[in-house]
Amino acid sequence: MLKPLVYYDQEDVQTHYRNDEFIFGNQILVCPILEPNSLGRRMYIPRGQWYNYWTNELVNGGKEVWIDTKFDQIPIFVKAGAVIPKYPVQQYVGELDFDELTLEVYYKEGKEKSVVYEDAQDGYDYKKGRYSFLSFQTIGKEKELIIQLHKEGKYDTNYSKYK
Repeated sequence: MLKPLVYYDQEDVQTHYRNDEFIFGNQILVCPILEPNSLGRRMYIPRGQWYNYWTNELVNGGKEVWIDTKFDQIPIFVKAGAVIPKYPVQQYVGELDFDELTLEVYYKEGKEKSVVYEDAQDGYDYKKGRYSFLSFQTIGKEKELIIQLHKEGKYDTNYSKYK
């Protein structure tokens, strides 16, 4: 789930020496603030287009940039085209029943694929096909955005709607 930038793009020499930035999943870029009382830092944005999570500003990657931050925020960027699921805030897994999964969708002209894996989290039923593997594909065009959903597996989630 967590990997250094070099695993994200091995062809980009700039990613080889970045020790503190990392990719969460395949589409979230995180850059921790390492200095106390800092109001920003320089970071490398990998090639492609990335949205600043806090401001929704679209940034073209492949370069080092200065990122302003607040005391309670760290630089987070989401790859253009990503679909990020957001569950309700819970104190522990399964605390709340919900019937709708909120999706944060980040526009990109072109195609991008995102996945969500879920199972009962209480045994080995996933080996028998009792899991849910959702695959979202976004297709962005100049004046429209298409989101396609494909589901694999026999696990039924509590939610049946997407927002």
